[in-house]
Amino acid sequence: MLDFKATLRISSDKLTLEEIKLFFGEPTKGFSIGDDYSKGKCKRKFTLWSLESSKSSSDSLESHLENILNYLDAKKLDIPILEGDYEADIFCMLSSDNGQGGATLSASMMEKISSYNLKLVLDVYAE
Repeated sequence: MLDFKATLRISSDKLTLEEIKLFFGEPTKGFSIGDDYSKGKCKRKFTLWSLESSKSSSDSLESHLENILNYLDAKKLDIPILEGDYEADIFCMLSSDNGQGGATLSASMMEKISSYNLKLVLDVYAE
């Protein structure tokens, strides 16, 4: 079986989570620079805002990416507007329980990702 996940990630060593939320909306997960972690022993060195695709892990990678890009389209967000203050990417997890499988992205999907100037990170788990 092949599973997919995709997450839009915005990270910054300048902006707080609240500042990023003003522009990108409510995240699925997030934390702010200076927040405690590891039972209060450490402080976050950067802010992370992340939005996970709402698709099922059995849906295609392209459908996960479409879900994320539809969010950006609906918000009419111009990713480069805060350029220099943050980094943005789409983090994709591909997991295979038998070491086999793959994913295909259409030219139109690659063009759409490129139009947002987003990096595409592929994290592959093959057992």
